[in-house]
Amino acid sequence: MSSPPQAYSLQGKLYLLGIDLDNERVPDRKKLGYVLRAAALINLGLRGNVADVDGKVQVTNDEGIGDSVLNLVLGVIAMGRDRKWKHWVRHNDRDTLNSVENQLMSAGRSRCTSARYWRTRSMPSIRPPSASSDSGS
Repeated sequence: MSSPPQAYSLQGKLYLLGIDLDNERVPDRKKLGYVLRAAALINLGLRGNVADVDGKVQVTNDEGIGDSVLNLVLGVIAMGRDRKWKHWVRHNDRDTLNSVENQLMSAGRSRCTSARYWRTRSMPSIRPPSASSDSGS
């Protein structure tokens, strides 16, 4: 069984690279959120959906892409006004991170479980899919 193409997107690959395998956690979710958001912007630029106009991000094509993460980022940019790249890298980085996690989980590329810490936040624990679930037995 093959995974959907979204599981192998640039932001999906970067997320998987950001996992600390010894602790099965993402050590710095804030920084990884920025990286994933930047990756999504790069993808949108390469696809021709956004362009740089005087140092600002401008939507050139707001049609759906077929990737939930890219659609999320493109939709937010299309609803806003033209802003600098730095703004869009930092804007809604947590939503982008959560969207990438959901995309990877639905594709079967990772499993996340929550562990409470500091009484207020939930820290996901990341586990690669087990070999037995990939073999189909």
